[in-house]
Amino acid sequence: MPSPSASPWGRPPPPAALEPASGAGPSSAFPDLASAQRMARTRRSRAARATWDDEAVTSFQPYPSRVDEMNARASAWRRAGRSSRSIVFRPDDAELAEASEQADLDGDAPTLGAEPRTDRLPAPRALHGMASITVRDHSQGTQLGAWASMFHTRSTGSMAPQIAAHRLQAAAPSATLSPSAPSPEANDTSTDPAMNGAESLDAPETWICSPAGLYNAAQSATIVPALCHALQSDHILPRDVRHEMCEQLAPRLLACAALYAAHPTYAVVWPALELGSCLGRDVIEAWAPHATLSHASQACALESSRWAAIVDALTGALSWHTSQYLRHGAPLPLALLDALSVAWSVNSMRAVPLPAAQFAVAATSLPDIRREYEAWLRAPHAGSALMSRPWLLTLAAKTQILSWEAHSAMRQASHDAWAEEVVPGHAPDASVGTWRVSVARATLLSDSLEAVAAAPAHALHRPLQVTFRGEPAQDAGGLRKEWLQLLCEVLQREAAWADLGPSEPQMQGYLYLRTPLRDMDDQLIKLELFGTALGLALFHQITLPLHFPRALYTLLLAWSQGQAAPCDLATLEHLKPVLAAGLQRVLTLNANELAEAHLTWQMDTIHGTTELVPLGSTRIVHMEDRHAYVARLCEYVLLDDVRALWAALARGFARIVAPAGGAPSPLSLLSAAELELLLCGREERELDVEALRASTEHVGFPDRYAAGAPRIYRNLDYFWDVWARLAPDEQHALLGFITGCVRVPALGASALGLRIQHVDPLAASETLRIYWKKS
Repeated sequence: MPSPSASPWGRPPPPAALEPASGAGPSSAFPDLASAQRMARTRRSRAARATWDDEAVTSFQPYPSRVDEMNARASAWRRAGRSSRSIVFRPDDAELAEASEQADLDGDAPTLGAEPRTDRLPAPRALHGMASITVRDHSQGTQLGAWASMFHTRSTGSMAPQIAAHRLQAAAPSATLSPSAPSPEANDTSTDPAMNGAESLDAPETWICSPAGLYNAAQSATIVPALCHALQSDHILPRDVRHEMCEQLAPRLLACAALYAAHPTYAVVWPALELGSCLGRDVIEAWAPHATLSHASQACALESSRWAAIVDALTGALSWHTSQYLRHGAPLPLALLDALSVAWSVNSMRAVPLPAAQFAVAATSLPDIRREYEAWLRAPHAGSALMSRPWLLTLAAKTQILSWEAHSAMRQASHDAWAEEVVPGHAPDASVGTWRVSVARATLLSDSLEAVAAAPAHALHRPLQVTFRGEPAQDAGGLRKEWLQLLCEVLQREAAWADLGPSEPQMQGYLYLRTPLRDMDDQLIKLELFGTALGLALFHQITLPLHFPRALYTLLLAWSQGQAAPCDLATLEHLKPVLAAGLQRVLTLNANELAEAHLTWQMDTIHGTTELVPLGSTRIVHMEDRHAYVARLCEYVLLDDVRALWAALARGFARIVAPAGGAPSPLSLLSAAELELLLCGREERELDVEALRASTEHVGFPDRYAAGAPRIYRNLDYFWDVWARLAPDEQHALLGFITGCVRVPALGASALGLRIQHVDPLAASETLRIYWKKS
C-alpha cells in the first residue's frame, strides 16, 4: 500500500486523508484500521474519477470488484450532471449551451479534452426502454452517499429507431419527414407544415413500410442518405444499435416491396435500393424486379456516392449468386441481371457516369468462368447470361479467358506440328512444335519481316522462341518480350504515324495513322507486321511501350472482328478533343446560329480542301442534316483518309487473335479501355512498392530466428526501402531493369510474379568445392 503522504498517481492527497483520527491502532497515522481502509478506498475512487473516460481502455484495474468501479462511475456522472451514457442521445447546440450554464463542475469529474462534460439529457425527453442498474455513490462516505443510475449500452424494444432519430436530427437537422404521405403529384413538399416537425424522424419504420411514405422520403435530398449513413457509420450509432435497426427495418422494407408490386405508382425503386444497400441482400433482391428505365431521371439526379452505393449493392448481390451458379449450378436470378442491365443503361445517361469497372461482378474472376465461356462457344446463339453482358466480367476474368484461349491454341498448333513434321523412325528435332525467330539487333526490322513472312499461318500460334544472333542468352520469356518491345518501338517511328500534338495540344505525344507521301506499299507491309506484333503481345500477355490514343484501340477491336467501325463523336473525342467539342457545339446551334456559321460539306487538311460529299464546297449545312454532317466528318477524320492503312494494321492483328471459321471471338468480351490496359499496362506515376513487395515470392531465406538471419532480413528491408525512396522515374526504371517493362501489368503488381532468392555464399562455395573434388 502506498505511503499516505503521497498519492500513487503523483497527486497530493486531500487534507482530510492526512489528519490522524482519534483512537489507538496499529499505525500512529491511522489509529483506526477501518478508517484507513475507507480513506484508501476514497483515494482510489478519486483517482479513478480523475482519469476515467467513456471510451478509455486500460489494463490497470484499481478496484477490487466491479461494484467499486460502477460506484466510481456513478459518482462521476452525478457530479457532472449526467444521468446516462452519451451514446444514448447527442443534444443539439442549443441544448449544449443550456446545459453548460447549469453544469455543476467538479475538479475530479471526467472531462473530454479541455472542455467540461455538459451533454446531459433534456428533462422533457424520457429515454425509456433502456436496461438500467442502480448503484450507490460512496465517494462522500457511507452516510452521505447518493443514488445514481447506470444505463446499459444496448438498447431494447423500440429504442433503436428513437436513437437513430436523434442521431439523424444531429446529422441532418433539415431532413424532416411526415408520416402522412401526399399523392405522387405533390412534388413540392417544402411548404407542407406536416413536413417540418422535429418529431418526423423519430420512427423511420413508420415511413419505410409503405410506398407512399417512402415516396415522401425520396422528395428530400437528405433523409434517405442520412439514414443510410447512420446505418453504416460507427460514429453515429453503436454497432449493436445499428444491427438491431437493420433487423427491424429490413422486414418493413420487404413488406413495402410486396405492396409496391401490387400498385407500382410511386418513383421509389432507386431510394429503396439505396436503403437495401444497408439492409441486406434480401431487400435488394425484393426490389430488383421493379427497376425499369421509366424512372431513369430520378436515378440520373442522384449524387455519385449514392448511385455508386446502389450499383455496389446490385453487383454484390449478383456476385453471391454467381459464385453459387459457377460452383454448384444454382440458377442465376434474372431479376438481378435485368436490374443491373437497367443500371448500366442509366449510367450512360448520367452527366458523370461511373467507371465501367464498377459494374463488374467479382465472382466472375473464379476459375469456373471458363466452363461458362466454353458453353458459350458451343452455343453462342443460345445466349449466356454472363457472356452476353461482357461488362459484368472483371478484367481478371477476361484475362483468364484470353489465357485459356492462347494455351489451347498453342497445344493444338504444337500437336499439329508433331503430326506433320516428325518422321517415323527418326529422332525428332528439338525445334518441332515451336516457332523459332532469329534476329540481330542491327537488322531487327528486316529480320522480323522475313521471319513473319516465312512462317505459315498455323506456326504463329506455336510457343515462341526468340534468339538474338551473336548473344548466348536463351529465351525463357525475356527475349520474347524484348523482341516485341524493340520491334514496336522501331515500327512507331515509321512514316505512317504522326504526332497529334501540332493540331491537338492535349494529345501531345500520341500517334495516329496518316497517309505517307511516298513508299505506300512498304508502309502497308510494315503496318501489317505491326498488327501481328500487337496480336502476339496480346497472345503471350506481354506489355508493350505504345503511344496511341484510345480511339485506335476502339477501331482496332471493330476492324479485327469484321464489324463496322464506330465513327462517332465519342470515338473522335479520344482522338481530337478540340474538334469533337466544336462538332458537339454544332449540334446545339439553332437555325439562325447555324446559318451564320455558314458551314459547308468540306474538310480543310494539310494537303488542301477535301469535299465530304460530291459538290460539298457549294452545299450548305442545314438544321435537318447537321447530324449527318457531324457523322460524315467523324468518319472522314477517323477512317476515310487512312482506310488502306487501317486495313493492313487490322489484318495483321486479326491474323493472331481472330478465330477462324467465324467462331465467337474472345475480343468481343473486351472494351477499348481494357484492350489498351492489356497491351500497355497500368500507367502509374508512383510505383506502389508496398503492393509489389507483398506479391513478391521470397525463396531460400532462413528462419527469422536462425543465426545470422537478422542481418539477411535487414539487407532485404534496405532493398525495399531504397526502392520506395527513389524518384518515380527511377522506380519504374528499376522495374524495367528487373522485368523488362517499366509499367505494371493490367492486373497489378501481383501479376508480375517477382521472386527474390537468397543464396548462402558458404553453401555455394561448399557445393563448388565438392564438385571439383568429384571431377
